[in-house]
Amino acid sequence: MRSRYSAYYFQNDKYLLDTWYPKTRPKANPSDDDNTTWKNLEILRTEEGQKNDSNGIVEFIATCDVKGVTSHIHETSQFVHENDHWYYIDGKGQKPVRRDTPKVGRNDPCPCGSNKKYKKCCGR
Repeated sequence: MRSRYSAYYFQNDKYLLDTWYPKTRPKANPSDDDNTTWKNLEILRTEEGQKNDSNGIVEFIATCDVKGVTSHIHETSQFVHENDHWYYIDGKGQKPVRRDTPKVGRNDPCPCGSNKKYKKCCGR
């Protein structure tokens, strides 16, 4: 996963396509229409993916700037191990968390009605 992130960072399309599973590989180069500047990769979790495993899963958040606007890609990617190489199969984006009510700040009045600041009441 980290090597693929580095390939995106350096726009190394050959490496990206070489490590993409043939049945799911795109026809176009991944960075052809790209105005993206990659900033950070955070691996959240992995499942399997060791030397003797045949599959692997990586959940990550990648931070990038697209035309000057910061964006985050939160994805769970699937990999397969064949012929001593790991191949990216596909990824599923994670949906952002949507709040029903506005987030309560530490110094806001506590929503429980105690007339205390949230940090001194329910925010402990």
